[in-house]
Amino acid sequence: MTFDHNHVTEYVGLMAVLSIVFSSRFLAQTEAQFWSTKKLVEHHQAIKDSLGPSDVYKMLFQANFGVEHMLGDRSAVRQYLQSEWERLDLTEISGDSLIERISRDDIFVRVNLRPYKRLNLSPDTLVELMFRTVRETQADTTTFIRQWSMFVDLVRYGMVDFSINDVEALDARVMSGDFSPLRHSTSYRNANQPAYRVIRKDILLKYVSTAGIKY
Repeated sequence: MTFDHNHVTEYVGLMAVLSIVFSSRFLAQTEAQFWSTKKLVEHHQAIKDSLGPSDVYKMLFQANFGVEHMLGDRSAVRQYLQSEWERLDLTEISGDSLIERISRDDIFVRVNLRPYKRLNLSPDTLVELMFRTVRETQADTTTFIRQWSMFVDLVRYGMVDFSINDVEALDARVMSGDFSPLRHSTSYRNANQPAYRVIRKDILLKYVSTAGIKY
């Protein structure tokens, strides 16, 4: 069996081009899906006022531990949400989109209650989505520590603008093995009036799609 050298050369060249094309597309998709810690933090600095170190901690905590710490008896969770639901001021808040990305891999999102309620979506369904999220979530302490440490280094090297003293105080807590959840900072709460629930994005999108909602 003989091979035409020119055809072989053309074939190898074509394979090289296709490899570059598909690799570029894969990398572009990967970059779109997976964000660096720096990009995630800068994104929240852009859409939220008064983002502090404890707010970054809370975001990374939610992205790696989910919301199991918030859930107990289903009726109590529903009652608490209903109480918050009835008090909601539906005034538009800057950066208050329906879905807010909080994880590098885009698995977890915050569902902001104001736009959710404006769309006449069900609070009872949101409770169900929360419990489904817990059932499909495994806490990841290792990744949380790694991402938090990346954030600390970003601050230390001046790559993101936060108080190094506040960050190092929180870091000492994390390094001691204390991974307990934190509230949003007072300045963040005053500026953004956060009202949301953390849900797995794939679970939420199934519901949103079924409800015929475009976000």
